[in-house]
Amino acid sequence: MLSSMIKEHNQQQHKLREENEKKRIKAKESLHHFSNELVTQTNKDVVKVFQNQQAIETEAKQLQAQIEKFNKQTVQWLQAFQQLNQTIKELGDVENWSNHINNDIKYIVNNIEKHRNM
Repeated sequence: MLSSMIKEHNQQQHKLREENEKKRIKAKESLHHFSNELVTQTNKDVVKVFQNQQAIETEAKQLQAQIEKFNKQTVQWLQAFQQLNQTIKELGDVENWSNHINNDIKYIVNNIEKHRNM
């Protein structure tokens, strides 16, 4: 009777060990599967962030190129405006000069006519 109880106890212990080993293996597999899924999902998110970063960098480079082009155009327009402004000033100076010459000639003509009439 004692030997049969020991035998039965040993069988139950063996059965429990086998069940525990099966559960440990199943838990290990589940944990492995979970960690693989976690890594996969994290990698997907990292890839998405990386792609977004590349797109932003590309757009930033395009924007920088457009800004440089706009700056060059602005400088060209500013130079053209300054040249036009200088030309208008010069025309104003020529007009003023011609008015002075015209007034001087009228003065000279008036004086000559006065001296003729005397």
